This record gives sequence, structure tokens and C-alpha cells, in this order.
Amino acid sequence: MKAKQMFNPYLAATLAILTYIYWPDTAGFWQSPERQQLSQQDLVRQARSLRIAPPEINDRQRQLAQLGQRLFFDHRFSADGSVSCSSCHKPELDFTDGLKTAAGMGTTDRNTPTLINAYLLEWFFWDGRAHSLETQAKGPIEARLEHGSNRGQVAQTIALHYKESYEALFDPISVELEHLLKSPRFHASPNPKAKTNMSQRLASYGVATLSDFSLQTEFIQAAADQKMSPYAWFSQTMLHSESPPSDWIAAYQGLSPNLQKELDQIFLNFARAVAAYQRTIYAVNSPFDQFLAKLGDQKQAPQGFHSSFGEEQWQGFKVFAESGCINCHNGPLLSDQQFHNIGLPSHAKLDIGRARGLLLAQTSPVPCEAIEPQDREACMELRYADLENFEVMGAFKTPTLRNLAKTKPYMHDGRFDSIDQVLDHYEDHDQEPAIGHRSESIPRFQWSDEERQQLKLFLESLQSEWNILQVSRQETNKKSAG
Repeated sequence: MKAKQMFNPYLAATLAILTYIYWPDTAGFWQSPERQQLSQQDLVRQARSLRIAPPEINDRQRQLAQLGQRLFFDHRFSADGSVSCSSCHKPELDFTDGLKTAAGMGTTDRNTPTLINAYLLEWFFWDGRAHSLETQAKGPIEARLEHGSNRGQVAQTIALHYKESYEALFDPISVELEHLLKSPRFHASPNPKAKTNMSQRLASYGVATLSDFSLQTEFIQAAADQKMSPYAWFSQTMLHSESPPSDWIAAYQGLSPNLQKELDQIFLNFARAVAAYQRTIYAVNSPFDQFLAKLGDQKQAPQGFHSSFGEEQWQGFKVFAESGCINCHNGPLLSDQQFHNIGLPSHAKLDIGRARGLLLAQTSPVPCEAIEPQDREACMELRYADLENFEVMGAFKTPTLRNLAKTKPYMHDGRFDSIDQVLDHYEDHDQEPAIGHRSESIPRFQWSDEERQQLKLFLESLQSEWNILQVSRQETNKKSAG
């Protein structure tokens, strides 16, 4: 038989007295100077985690960068000689263009990201379809709305105008290919892999995750007008980029396997030189960086701060950290370099983001490991990523917050013209994303007017003059003006 439990008043009284003596008052404990000191130390630790260092390059990379700088500003690599890399990445605008969406041979659907501190990036383009700067540098050349060119024209321009500089760094151009490149206009481009099966799977999933009923209705009506299924219409409008002209494909296919391989190699070497130049562009001396340098190994924020980073900016960082902005905007670039659906509603054009990037990467005519074999881990992530994972639908790469003041407009489609508009979006808890589901990692923000002002002051303190390792700012600005 179970013994009856009895209340012992003497034991209860003893426990109450011991608790009173040895257990600190809860409210007093959490508001004590010791607790505030621990909070300051945690803030300082988080601030210190955002430190950034300039790039380091060897002599070979420096030589590549010197060639790459010339290629970067050369308009002859575009279809009609009107577009260079610097057309969208203007040095005077911190290597952006100030437009909502980039404009080359035509107008694209995406905003131009800055190239400053690109040496620290892990993924490239808003959808992360490139895993290296080399892959990124190739993309715009053969994109119809950007340079609108092809690898044949790239090889021809190099052979005619950069042969000596090119062959000082890479294998010489073969006599056979050089003979072909002397023709008036040599255009050659491989045909992209068919995307049919993969894109149809992704299309069926994409239509199902359209969260806006009016968009579903719009797609169904548009498909009916074209006598297509909603899935086929989604696939055509969201996923397929135009193939190169048939005569470019025919010219490429008419080359021997060895000449195709050599042409591809010249195109890759072009990208390696441009990428080497892009790796030399950095900005690491913002008021916030100067504050971090003064902070050193101290456990508390220094008294007096810096002339451009004072108490208000520090309070802004506190708001930034404690409200959860730092969950995604962390590390040296203030970006976790991951992909999130931040709940942007329908705007100018529906964009499925990371889902499209993965499709393009997985159907690229050149396997990513053939470009930069050392980046195998990132390459494998691209190759085997699940296209039907709802988290990639409508997700975009977390942008860097460095040099934010001079790189507006903001978001992947340039929809916001000011930091205030960005903050307004994050405080609007009723918005639903046009497609997919809002990432659970995005906090529900709510700031007071004072906190918003302090947060903006902190974000503005991330602005820094850019530098280039191997050439002066004056040379780069001169090339841009020319």
C-alpha cells in the first residue's frame, strides 16, 4: 500500500529561508550592473564578428588582374560595341548603375549588385546560379539582354587586340583557330542543355506555390490565351532564357572537338582575368570599421567612439543586433550569403529567385567543376540541390549592407528607393510573398521612431571609400570616363 504523503511545515519554512538568503532577487539580478556589463560584452563580441580584411593576391593574380581591368572596361566584347562590364558596374556609383534593373543590350529583370568586396562572396547573382567569380564573369557576356555576345566574338577580340598580353599569361592561340578568328565577324556559341523535364517539374511546383490568387488567375488566363497549360506557360515565362541564334550554334557545332575546347578555354581565361580584377576591389575603412579598429580587444565599447561613429551609431548597432537583423546580415559582408524569401509581394514581374538559379546551374552547358575544380563543394551543392524545396521558391541572396548609402535602389528588382522603404517592408507583417513562403528566419520587426533613426545611422556608417590593389582610383575612374 502506497504511503500517504504529508505536508511538512518545518521543511517548507527552511527552504523558504534558504531561498531568501541565497537566491538573488530576480528583477534585481537581471537589471544589475553585472548583467548590463554582460550584455555590452555580447554586443561587442557580435560587433567584432563583422570585421573585414582587404584581399590578398599573389604575383600571378596581380598580372591577371591587370589584364582583367582592361577587359572590364572594353566595349568591344558586346554585340554592337556599346556595352562593357563597367556599363552596369560604374566605379563612380560604387560599381553599381543606380538603376532599378540593369540595362545592357536590353533591360533585365534584376538590380545590379555592387562588385565591392566580391572577393568574399560565396554565391553570385541574386539567385546564386554561379559559385565563383569566374562563372559570374562569363554569364553577362552571352546573356542576350546584357552583352548579347558569344565566346567566338570574345576569342576574336582577344586575338585582334590582346594577343600579346593574353599569351604572356595563357597558352598561345593555335594557328588553326587564329586563322578562323581573322574572318570579318566570328560568332560561335554552344546550345544550352534542354531543360524540359526539370523545368516542367519546377513549373508544376511553382504554380502550386503562387500565394496570390490573382496571380494564379493571371497565369491560367495567359496560358489559355496561348493555348498552353498553366505549367507550360509558367515554364516558358519563368524559366527559359532564349537560346543563341541558330547560326552561332551551327558555327560552334561545325568546329572540331579540339577547336571547341580551345574556344571554351579562351572564354574561361577571359573570365579568369576579369574575375582577378574584380577580386582587387575592396572597401574596408568605413566609420564602423574604424570604430572596430579602435575597439581592438576591449570587452566594452570605448568611450568617445569615433568622430563618425558615436553613441547614436552604437545604439543603432544595438537595435540591429537585438532585433534580429544580424541573424541574416552577419559576417564581414553583413550577409550570411544564404537565400531567403523575405515576403516581397507581387511587383513588376514575378521572379522565382533561387529556384531558377538552381535550374540554370544544373543545365549549364559547361559543368561547374570544369570551371574552377577547387570549388567542388559549392559546385556539388548547386548540382544536387532540390529544385522542389519550397524554401528556394522566391528566395534571393542576402545582399551585403556595406556601402549601402551609394548602392540604391534596393532588393533584387530595385523596388525600394530608400532605406526607409526597406524598413517599412520589414515592419509590414500582413504582406504575403508573391510566390513561395516567407522564411521563418525573418523576424517580425517593430521599431520605435528613435530606434529606426538609430538603425539608419548605423547602416549609413557602413559606407567606405573603395580601393583597388594594383591600380590607383584615378586610373580606374579615367577608364570609366573614357
